[in-house]
Amino acid sequence: MSEQNKIDNRSAHTGDKSNTNLPAPETDNVQTATNPESPIDNLPSQTKNMEVHHHAHHDHGKKTWKKYFWEFFMLFLAVFCGSVAELQLEHYIEYKREIGYIKSLANDLKGDISLVERRISYTRKVVRGKDSLVQLINRGITTSNQVDTFYALHKRWVGINRLPLFSKATITQLLNAGYLRLIQKRNVADSITLYASRIDYLEKQLLPQFNYYNEKTLDASESLIDTKYFRSLPESENYEPTTTNVLANNDTRLLKAFAFRLEIDKEGDIVTISTIDRIGKRAKNLLALLEKEYDLK
Repeated sequence: MSEQNKIDNRSAHTGDKSNTNLPAPETDNVQTATNPESPIDNLPSQTKNMEVHHHAHHDHGKKTWKKYFWEFFMLFLAVFCGSVAELQLEHYIEYKREIGYIKSLANDLKGDISLVERRISYTRKVVRGKDSLVQLINRGITTSNQVDTFYALHKRWVGINRLPLFSKATITQLLNAGYLRLIQKRNVADSITLYASRIDYLEKQLLPQFNYYNEKTLDASESLIDTKYFRSLPESENYEPTTTNVLANNDTRLLKAFAFRLEIDKEGDIVTISTIDRIGKRAKNLLALLEKEYDLK
């Protein structure tokens, strides 16, 4: 027998002997993995509900100048568009405020034009009344009828202060609060400023001066008026009827001094009429300009 065959027989003999000496497994005490009551089978599967996360593979390579340029361009475009939108919104709000002020000013001008016409008509009556009183004094006051006429004219036309008559609510806001900058059209803004300056000249310079003349005229008649006359007026609280009215003093010099004051006072009324008339024409021109430029009709 060859050497190789001896080795094979020896290995087979040894294997059979070792297998016969091993104890048989106790199958009654071993629980198989397929036992349905095994607690391992009752455990929830941790692999069934596992979420799978896919991670993007970022390119960590070096950026080119084109990528930097496009990133900068998109950022710049976003900021620029936001600025433009905000600027447009601001312009829209200011435009709406401008239109609001223009409409308010147009309404003020319409009221001023109507009031100017009535004030001119009334002031002309004042001028005629004072002129009638001057003529009466120049003719001489001798009869009771002339005295009655003197008192009637004095009561109606002497001592009437000239009051401001223009509505300046909108113009004051435009000029004093700095809202004139909202008026985008330069010709309109210049016309508003000129119109406001004419009103200020009338109210701050002319009217105070003319009211001063009016007070002086009233003071000049103080020594001529009998207080019984005022008590004889029906509207007087201490009404005392009287049959005749007399002057407290019929001195010619006092009457002439009063007539002189009346003439100065009357001239002030005449200047007031011409000034108000010019302002009224400016108001009409400004209203026409607003209606044309802003299509208010």
